[in-house]
Amino acid sequence: LQGGPDAYGYIWKDSNEPGGPTYSWFDISVIGNPVTGLGDDNIIGPKPLGGFFQFYWYQVDKCWIGSNGYLTFMNNGQLASPFPTIPNSAGVNNYIAGFAADLNFLGTGNPAQCFYYFNADTFCLSYINVPYWNTPNNTGSTSFQIILSRADSSITLNYKTFVGPSYNGNSSIGIENVTGQIGLMHSYNQVPANNYTVKYYA
Repeated sequence: LQGGPDAYGYIWKDSNEPGGPTYSWFDISVIGNPVTGLGDDNIIGPKPLGGFFQFYWYQVDKCWIGSNGYLTFMNNGQLASPFPTIPNSAGVNNYIAGFAADLNFLGTGNPAQCFYYFNADTFCLSYINVPYWNTPNNTGSTSFQIILSRADSSITLNYKTFVGPSYNGNSSIGIENVTGQIGLMHSYNQVPANNYTVKYYA
């Protein structure tokens, strides 16, 4: 599948589309920096991107990381249930929703991990084995990542595994600009497939 363009010109293609991206998980669990302090409905930051990244018509060099599966380029609040459709000028703007859903890093035995990594070209944010908030005893597991490439200003969303039990909350995947008036939603209230990639092209 593919979608767009939005009013700025972004389009997306997925790994099922001819000429689209190939799914390739970037494992940063050893080389990445752990994101500590994530809980339920909170954000941590700012964290450096390692250089300037072109997002819409402006450049950003830091981000805030949300426990609910997104990053934002400004400290303007947190995304929480119910998650908005994209674009939406109300509430949080200037963000990338990898899988904005009601996720949870709290509780004894919670396996959730989050890492970020950057080099001269790339910034990567990975959510690993993060359960849904509304499942008992931290059951269920989501593993996905957001990759920013300075070389071509592309945004890659990789979806590794989404396992048991079914998520019955709402969710959003997409990008939205600083005013919230321009954005491009990939999907709403849909859990991604395993081993699946969506790539946004500027």
